Order: sequence, then C-alpha cells, then structure tokens
Amino acid sequence: MRNRKANLAYFSGLIVIFGCGVFVPSAHAQALPATMTVGAFIQGLQSLEKSLEDSGHSLIEQGNAVVGQQQLLLAGTLQATVVQLQKAYSSSMKETFGQMDKAQSNLFENVAVSLKSAGNLEHSTSTDILRIENSTQDSIHALLDRIPLTDKSPLYFGIETRDVLQSFNAHPDDIVIRGYHLVDDRLNRKPPELVLMVSGKTYKIDPKTESAQFNRVAIALPEEVKRAIRLDNKSCEPMKLFHISGKVFYEGPWFRFDPTLHEMSFPIDADAEVGSSLYEITSEVKAVETTIQPVGATFANTSGQLNVGCEQSSSTGVNWNAPDGASQLNATAVWVETSNLKSQSATALTSGLVATASGSITGLDKGFMGNCSGGGHGKLQLSGTYMLPQAVQKDIADSKKTVIQPGSAVHMSMPSGSQIQTKHVHLVMSRLACTQQFDSVDIDVPEDQRIVQSNSEKGFFEVTIHPGQIEVTNTKMLPDLP
Repeated sequence: MRNRKANLAYFSGLIVIFGCGVFVPSAHAQALPATMTVGAFIQGLQSLEKSLEDSGHSLIEQGNAVVGQQQLLLAGTLQATVVQLQKAYSSSMKETFGQMDKAQSNLFENVAVSLKSAGNLEHSTSTDILRIENSTQDSIHALLDRIPLTDKSPLYFGIETRDVLQSFNAHPDDIVIRGYHLVDDRLNRKPPELVLMVSGKTYKIDPKTESAQFNRVAIALPEEVKRAIRLDNKSCEPMKLFHISGKVFYEGPWFRFDPTLHEMSFPIDADAEVGSSLYEITSEVKAVETTIQPVGATFANTSGQLNVGCEQSSSTGVNWNAPDGASQLNATAVWVETSNLKSQSATALTSGLVATASGSITGLDKGFMGNCSGGGHGKLQLSGTYMLPQAVQKDIADSKKTVIQPGSAVHMSMPSGSQIQTKHVHLVMSRLACTQQFDSVDIDVPEDQRIVQSNSEKGFFEVTIHPGQIEVTNTKMLPDLP
C-alpha cells in the first residue's frame, strides 16, 4: 500500500503545497487563507479523495470493513463534490477566498474544518468516524446548496452495509445509500426505484421497504435477500459482493436554459465494497532428517581352548579387524573358561583398525609325592569398543500459518536440506477468524522428493509441493471469487 499520509495534502497535515505556493497554518489560523484559490481548494479535495479511496480499498482487503467502507464513503462524497464544484466554478478557478462573498467563503471554510480529521480515520473509533462523516456531509450539503448552479441534480456518495452500521448503531439498517438530493419534496418525496443483484440473481426492492430522506436512503431487505448476500458478514459466512442499481427522482430542467421543471431521474449504481474473502492456511509437515553420527559398538574374539599339564606353560594370540571407518578402537584381553592353572597373563594392543591380544597360562605344580591332577586349560578373549559412523534418523514435525486471498498465490517454507526427506504434508484451510474447517489436503511425498501436485478435498485449492516449499493457489471452483 502506498504512503497515504504523503497524499493527504492540506486537510490532514500542517503543510499544504498547491502549485508553487506553500501554506503553513498556525494553531489559531483559519483553515483557508484569503490568498487560496478555488482551483487550489478543489485540487486539495481531489488529492484527499484519491488517498482515502486507496486507503479504503486496502483496509477492506485486509478485513477492516468498518473503517474501509467509511473511507470509501467519504472519498465518494468528495468525488461527487469535486464534479459539482468544477461545474459551478469552471470560469472562476483563480478566484481567491478573499475575493469571494463572505457567506460563501465560510461554506468552504466549514468543509475544510470538517475534513481536518479525515486523514486519520484509520486510527479513529467508530463513533469518531460517524461524527467526521456526518460533519463533512453536513458542510458539503450546505456548500452544494449555495454554489452557483441552477440544476441541483442528485448526487451519489456511497453505500453502507449493516456490518459497518452496527459498529455505531444498536439498531442498524440493512443498507444505507448516502448522497445529495435523493428525494424531492416537489415530487411528494417519490421513493427511488432500485434493484439488487447478487450471485447472478436480481431482486427488486419494494419501495415500501425504503426510508428515503434528502441525504440518505435506508433499505430493509427481505430475509431471502439477506441470506443471499450474507448480510451479517460473519467470519464463517462473509458477505458476498452485490450491486444496487436504479434511479432517484427530482424536478429539474430538460435543458440548461429551460425555465420549466420536469420530473427527472438520476441513475444509482452502487457496488458494495465487501473485500475479498481471506483464508487462513495451516500446514503440518512430517519429515525425516538423516545424519551420519559416530555410534558406539563392541566386539569380542576368543581363541580356541589352550591346554597345559602340571608345571607346563603355553601361550597363544588372537586378533580382530575393525570395519572401515571405525575410530577410537579400545581393547582388553582376559583368560576365560579357565581351570587348574597356576598363573595366567594377557596383554592387548591396538594399531589402526587392528586389535591384538597375547597371553600365556601355566599349569598347577606337582604335589609332594610327585602326583599331578593335570587338566589345566583356558581361552584367551580379546574384547573392546569402537566408534562407527552410522545413519541416524530423526523425525521432524513442522507447522506454519499464512493467509491467502482469492486470485493470489502463497508460498510456505518447510524443512529442507540434502539430509531431510519430506514424508507427508497436511493442509487445513479455514476462513480467516473462523474456526470451522473450509477445505483440506493430504499429500504423501514420494521417496525421490520429486515435485507433486494435488487438489484439495473440495477442489477449491491447488497445492504443489516443491523441495522445501509449499505453493497454494485457488481454483476456479472457489465460491468467493470476485
């Protein structure tokens, strides 16, 4: 969104740049200097209108319908006012307010004062917004009543819907059309003829359900239409885009210099600015990370049985070769399964990937009479530990959230790397701020990690799994496409 504050021109800041002139009002200065021209004033209105319009559209797309609609309504008010002022003062754009009739210049002054707060609507409360809007429209109505135009034809400013109105009204109307000269007392306040269009259907609005006033037309909709446009604009059932068209009636001349007044009509074409439906996407990714880590292992190697007689000694050796890649080789040597031995010794050595043990045993001594029980024996055992690199797998669970707008695409990152293998992706889609599940998708990712694509369960979204990334777009089946 572009920098709105730089475009609010005169009305929202302290410095005004009109052409080559710069005006810095003091705290007690009037809103309009005597040297300002009508043309410069209109340029200021146009600048503010453009800024409010851009800001209003942006806020509605972000889900802030209350402030967004009010900014668009004020922008529409200024747009219609600019058109009328350009007609009325087409030949006197260079006239200054110092040269103008005091009563008329005061009307311009009132408009400028009302608009001083318009640049900060985004940070205002609903009550503040209503006050600013009403004050601005009152001052503009007074100005339009006095501008030098003989044909005071109706003007359309904008539309308000119930979800916005209820933010500052305990008993809101369903729809309110704002404007100027929307009914004419000379025609016995003939009500407007209006139709509402939504989702390809057209509904004629019964004039009996309209409450028409000079500056507003309040409409009470039948239940069928309320349901069709989801007027309550709930999180799980957002309002649908709808259009109101028709005409309002007034007395005016058919031609510019026609002195006779006739029943005339003015077209109304209003689009409800409800913004795009926003969806929250939650991703649940299951993956496996494989790393090579040194893992401890043991070994043991035992010689065959070594036999010795009385007072007889014998020795043997045993070795063991560690597998390639092994490290931290440690070894010990002991005699096991021994019997009838006088003594034993064992030594272990390691060199590179080889462990070696050597040892000897000696049989029992002969007795006093020279007899010997014999049968001495034992086995030399070489054992130890070493470290060996092995593939170790660790489960990874990753979760993220993002928001998608219809007609756009979003990308969600997921664990990636040469040692990470994605196994499964589960996505849940729900309307923003709504706890009900709207759609979902489950994707098993192939072992080779190739790109895989799938539509969601209801077919509203298309999901593509890339290495390290999830791409989500909507399909043409999405019910909330503009």
